[in-house]
Amino acid sequence: MRSRYKKASSSHGLRLAGIVVVAGAALVQAGCQTPISARPVGFKAAFVQVESSGLAQPQAGLGALSVLRRFDLEEAWRKDPSETLHTLHRIVLEDDRPEILFALAQLSYAWAVELGKAEANWTEARRHYLRSAIYAWLYLFPAGAPGPSPYDVRFRDALGLYSRAVALTFARSAAPGAALDLTAPGVAPFGADLALSLATEHLAYPLATVGDFYPAQGMLVEGLAVRNQIPGLGAPLIGRLANSPGRMVRAIGASLILRVEGTLRDFDAGGGHLRLELRSPARGPDIAVGERTVPVAFDLTAPMAYALGDERVWELGFRQFFREQGEIPNGIYLEAPHAPGKIPIVFIHGTVSSPVVWAAAMNTLRADPLIRDRFEFWLYIYRSGFPINYSAVELRNALRRKLDEVRQTDASANLDHVVVVGHSQGGLLAKLTVVEPGQVLWDAVFNAPFDPAGMSPELSGLLERGFFFKPVPEVKRVVFMATPHRGSELTEWWPVTLVRGVLKAPREVLQAATAVQGAAAFDASVLRRSARGVPTSVEDMSERNPWLLALASLPPADGVQAHSIVGLRGRSQPPDGGDGVVPYRSAHVAYAVSEKLVRSNHSVQRNPAAIEELRRILRLHLAELPKLVEAETLTAEVN
Repeated sequence: MRSRYKKASSSHGLRLAGIVVVAGAALVQAGCQTPISARPVGFKAAFVQVESSGLAQPQAGLGALSVLRRFDLEEAWRKDPSETLHTLHRIVLEDDRPEILFALAQLSYAWAVELGKAEANWTEARRHYLRSAIYAWLYLFPAGAPGPSPYDVRFRDALGLYSRAVALTFARSAAPGAALDLTAPGVAPFGADLALSLATEHLAYPLATVGDFYPAQGMLVEGLAVRNQIPGLGAPLIGRLANSPGRMVRAIGASLILRVEGTLRDFDAGGGHLRLELRSPARGPDIAVGERTVPVAFDLTAPMAYALGDERVWELGFRQFFREQGEIPNGIYLEAPHAPGKIPIVFIHGTVSSPVVWAAAMNTLRADPLIRDRFEFWLYIYRSGFPINYSAVELRNALRRKLDEVRQTDASANLDHVVVVGHSQGGLLAKLTVVEPGQVLWDAVFNAPFDPAGMSPELSGLLERGFFFKPVPEVKRVVFMATPHRGSELTEWWPVTLVRGVLKAPREVLQAATAVQGAAAFDASVLRRSARGVPTSVEDMSERNPWLLALASLPPADGVQAHSIVGLRGRSQPPDGGDGVVPYRSAHVAYAVSEKLVRSNHSVQRNPAAIEELRRILRLHLAELPKLVEAETLTAEVN
């Protein structure tokens, strides 16, 4: 059955919180299918999604048939493929026309596929896959010649043959989606073992942290509308991380290149050398082959889909909301190790949620070469049931630590132009990185001035960080998505009020609340819920919360550009309507330099039009890096 977490991710927030409590909803049942995944189905079955050429049916294509007929080998091929391949190999040693090399690459692959239907023949099948990869490489990169025209249909087919043959050469078994063994002892395509080396200096993670590599071409992606790939040379891979940092990054994308060093005559004589290279997308999209610069092939979607196929990822939003001790510590988690020169985009999820809600947006943004080359994704995860002000303190601290950390290896000025994107409650946290409240937030909560006298240093420090803070100077642009700047009426819905009974505030906040009551005067009418203790994040988003309304009155600091993306359901038009959780009157802010209205429910971050607007904003950010310009608020047409 379809996982209940799909429902959680697509309509998370205040409405979901009430539904979860009222229904007593269980978390994911064991064995349920996740909304997004990459499951192994084998190269042939996945090829329809990955490619669309004649390679979907491995056989002797027209190019190979013409060569077989030229040498009167068509009947021999049908009767004895192995012997026919041997005959053609002897021919090409004397007659190095490229079409013969291409035919050998295609026929060797077709024969390997046939052999691989029986597990007992897998070693022999791997030998022919390797021969196919070598023939394809020598066809694509002939020594002393310019190589085939990219307009020749055989050029693209040769790239496809090479890519799949390389991956299958190192597959541990004939099973669909089998993991690779890159040590691959006994590599002997032409009778004698060949020297094989493995280079990993262009892999973003240390090889020891990767448990297994899987061929991305053998995976069928489900749950994401578009599968993005970078065309080029190599076998796109999914690397499953064995030691996932913070259990947030679970899989990485990579590409496997098999360099063929030597001529076919060298290999036939037992010489030649094979060099394996593992490369990550962030470590350069091109490689040098002789005098040529060649793009490397990557699958940008399958690794993320594979990681999101883990049910624990979808369970995370519930665990972080309801448990005092979150499964993952609050913090900033990078999708990949920081690449010097790139600009961080910090994504902040909403209530009862987790970074999985950004999957569709990240998938689309990553497909844009300009954004992919200039930005990188940072994810903030937090316990979304905690008071918003507390989570904001944690966010600012985490962002400060992470920026200081990456500056140790990156002196680029691009780190001074961070973009923060927040959905729902995450938008409020995003705003709390770019405002300087002065006395505004304190005066909205307390009826007495801040006086650290009589407070412990720990308490006064906590209050100062929560109420009298400076904006994060590196954040230069913020994007609000379905953000309840003035709250949501759903916080007064009776099922939502039940959430409070199962949420616990952080211990230091509870201790601070008790200490403050003894150190300062309170006005019960201002702290409307003070008698019941520290409010939850859900209560913080009440339309009657003076702290929230005070925050709504604060514009971003000078030099910060703000944008708003607002969902509208049905046929409503501003100032009426909303996304079902946040009304337009709450999401609208006059200081935004742009406001995009889209027909969407509260999960606007998954809406294609909203994602395209985010893409536009990021491109604008790049264009304005030398000088940020002021603009009046623009309201776009509703899609």
